[in-house]
Amino acid sequence: PSGHALVRVEWREYGKRLTRSWENSTEGRRLAKAFGKGIKQRLESRGMAVVVRVRVGEMFEKYVLAQSARWRPGTLRNARNNWRLFQETVSPTTYADLVTQGTLDEVRAALRVRRIAPNQIRACVTRVLAVWTWARRRRMLTENLLAEYENALPKDGQPLDVPEYRPADVAALMAQLNFRGSRSWRTWCAVQIASMLGPRQNALLNLEWRDVDLESRTVRWRAELDKRGRERHQPLPRETVLAFRVAAVWRRRLGYTGRFVFPPVQARRADRPWTYAALSAQLTAAERRAGIPHVAYRGMHGFRRGAAKNVLALTHGD
Repeated sequence: PSGHALVRVEWREYGKRLTRSWENSTEGRRLAKAFGKGIKQRLESRGMAVVVRVRVGEMFEKYVLAQSARWRPGTLRNARNNWRLFQETVSPTTYADLVTQGTLDEVRAALRVRRIAPNQIRACVTRVLAVWTWARRRRMLTENLLAEYENALPKDGQPLDVPEYRPADVAALMAQLNFRGSRSWRTWCAVQIASMLGPRQNALLNLEWRDVDLESRTVRWRAELDKRGRERHQPLPRETVLAFRVAAVWRRRLGYTGRFVFPPVQARRADRPWTYAALSAQLTAAERRAGIPHVAYRGMHGFRRGAAKNVLALTHGD
């Protein structure tokens, strides 16, 4: 009867989605299961693939599981970040065969309203297209409705060319930071190291003391934190040796016994490093005090090109 909960069997034949419903009762569910088994047997007898409808959240988790053996932690983290943007518009309980090219248009429009960077929007859509291609190859979908979707950036949304900090900017930032302060020493050390060595922010914040050798003046960047999955060793210039020594002094002063060079502010989070959100907030505050105009999306990435010159000088171009 109208308004009562129903149980449905849905299937596809020759590209057409079909459905049949029963009242959601013990008898109704029994009849639906029996009917579904009959449909499955009939389709298999014809040599037709039997595809069980899958929801987008479940499909993504299966996709991640299939890739997990070859993905590094950073790749997995990026994939989940991409997918999180998609699921802000598309519920994880949505059936995957209901997602169309128009759905992706809606996702992109919603992200633009939120002023998400064009690069991130394209990365989000690229991830969705990869999941659908994989699912079709695994026969989780009878057809890929997103196969011909054009994931081009709009003319007014080209990839951002974020300006780097100039040497004068770095000096001005350092002048606003205090390595003696219990709240500011982490930022002072992070900027000192980033401006000289140019690591990615994730690798920097996850740096552990086992990676630092102050006797040989080298630092190791572990493969699992590297974008290309390579382990690297860098010589430490004098300025970075000083930064690590400052961090070691604060480690003893705080009584911190964990493994991270940049320990969390809250003791209950001792098993995790200091957060990028906290670093970004302090960096932005230092910009404001130094009179440096804030540039969206720059953050710690603003030190990488300048640091490349320092790396080149230290390695003599090797």
